[in-house]
Amino acid sequence: GFEIRYKRSVRTLEKAIEAGLDNVFVLRIRAEAINWVFPQASIKGIYVNFPDPWAKQKKTKKRMLHTGFLNTLAETLTPGGFVALKTDHKQYYEWFLSQAEASDKFKLFESTSDLYASEFIEDNIPTEFESLFVSKSMPIHYAKLVV
Repeated sequence: GFEIRYKRSVRTLEKAIEAGLDNVFVLRIRAEAINWVFPQASIKGIYVNFPDPWAKQKKTKKRMLHTGFLNTLAETLTPGGFVALKTDHKQYYEWFLSQAEASDKFKLFESTSDLYASEFIEDNIPTEFESLFVSKSMPIHYAKLVV
């Protein structure tokens, strides 16, 4: 995974070791560098879990999943590959859907504004943030795009 925060990177690796996983690695670089790290058409799926929504109007330009970056991700994905987003932030979710629609590289495959009330929950693997938000009765917004 990609994580620019040092403590989160270390904690992710500690959890992987505790769980006995040997196929986890974390890069401390921005996700936008994905095409420098992986060759074209080499990744089957990308999960983006609870990205910073940059909620203030002045900061929305910092959002990661804009159309340009989605197009970069599409180049990295294998045919039929996907990008899956989970967020607690409704406006980010709606913005993401508009960015996906503006990209000619993806088709919307799955989408719900309440993951836990949908059929998509069956395959869900909850994150720590997700469990926290669910415990506060907050809906989890989910979308999956396919190349």
